[in-house]
Amino acid sequence: MKTKKIYIPLLYTVIGVFWILLSDKTMLFMAGDLDSGLLTTFSTVKGTLFIVVTAVLLYALLGKFEDKIQDNLHLEDTLNSISDSFLTLNRDWVITRVNSNFYECTGINADVIGKTLGELFPGYANSPIYLGAKQAMESQTPVRIEAHYDPLNKWLKIAYYPTKEGISVYFNDITAEKETTNQLKLALERYNLAAKATGDVIYDLDLSEQKVIFSDQLRALTGDPSALISQTLNWWRALIHPEDIDRVTSDYADNISRKVHQWQAEYRIRLHDNKYKHVSDQCHLLLDGEGKPIRIIGSIKDIDQLKRSALQIRQQGEILDKIHNPVVISDPTGVITWVNAAFVRRSGYAEAECIGHKHADLLYGPKTDWQTVYQLIAAVTRQEAFSGELLLYMKSKAEYWVSINLSPIFNDAGELESYISVENDITERKEKEAKIGQQSEQLRNVSWLNSHRIRKPVASILSLIQLVSITTDTKEREHMLETLRACAEELDEIIHKINEEASAN
Repeated sequence: MKTKKIYIPLLYTVIGVFWILLSDKTMLFMAGDLDSGLLTTFSTVKGTLFIVVTAVLLYALLGKFEDKIQDNLHLEDTLNSISDSFLTLNRDWVITRVNSNFYECTGINADVIGKTLGELFPGYANSPIYLGAKQAMESQTPVRIEAHYDPLNKWLKIAYYPTKEGISVYFNDITAEKETTNQLKLALERYNLAAKATGDVIYDLDLSEQKVIFSDQLRALTGDPSALISQTLNWWRALIHPEDIDRVTSDYADNISRKVHQWQAEYRIRLHDNKYKHVSDQCHLLLDGEGKPIRIIGSIKDIDQLKRSALQIRQQGEILDKIHNPVVISDPTGVITWVNAAFVRRSGYAEAECIGHKHADLLYGPKTDWQTVYQLIAAVTRQEAFSGELLLYMKSKAEYWVSINLSPIFNDAGELESYISVENDITERKEKEAKIGQQSEQLRNVSWLNSHRIRKPVASILSLIQLVSITTDTKEREHMLETLRACAEELDEIIHKINEEASAN
């Protein structure tokens, strides 16, 4: 910088001295034959010519330096417009240029041009930042590093580029990104621990690099003990079933472009033995400080058994739907998971109204026999079958009777999976039984009442028969016979009335 400042006056001095010496010698050489007036004229012309020549030279030089100044100003504007902090160092480690972001990132307010890094940053020579700069300066090759600089308490991402004068340095503050990465690393470690308990595969997808890091459970999921946990995105996509790949990749691209923070996808992947398995992929999209998608953190769950069980249930459901008896499937806690069409028709509840509820929430009422209910609960607690009769209530609160046959369903491991209840509507039978019982009670009441009414004429008849057999008086006998006939008629009338009452009931 100092050399450039004295360049113009030094050049001007050299040219001036040279001109004076050369022109004066020439003039003295030629002055022998010239008079004083002509000599004066020649001297004036010489001075004028000197001024014109030097003016032209000064104009050319100033124009050249003005172009350089404009270039420097344009370069400075360019450097100030970039997002990176920037500085240049000569081979003496003196700062020769910086941009405005340099001051903002370092927090320095004073002018730093002409100062060394050691003056500005004590302990700089012992830091990885200096080692990276030294390597670039000595090897004349670009160097890129990430390092934490303690005096600034910042993580810096630095790129060193060799120049003729020294090196150019571009750097930016990545502290927030590093903290996010460390948090994600810690979260991934925690997820790995959780994944070991749940069996889920946790993954971290770098969208810019298109690389995925999986948790160790990847090997168990794919059945490949040699599978690497660090893979490319294309490697994973190659495992997706051909019928699912277009849908999955389209959904991913759409959700990323719309910056959807969370979504879920279900698809099939090819295993090590070339069979396919259903998985559920829970995705969480992460954005950088500028709102640009940078990575996806997700978990992949094996839902193959669940999917196949659901398929079996649907197939069985199609069969059970054709059965006229109401059928209910519940989970081990008694919560309804499926009902057939017959149950919907009999109870009056829609299928959606039943799912997620228990029998007691929907069907029990004031007249339900709780002693039978307790017996049912005890059987369920023991994971045993149960049979019994219960009075239930429709959605309309109308009563109906069912005979329940409840059976537990176990998987291959002997674990309870669900209960299936097949119901038989016995309302008509119960109503007939109630009517027969009512009639029997009424007949018992009629018999009891009429037995006393019959006893009187029967007792009179028996007494009169005995008296007729022992009397000798003809008129008395005739009177007894007349009375006996009246008692018989009374008895006959009573019997007719009993028959009528019995028929009426």
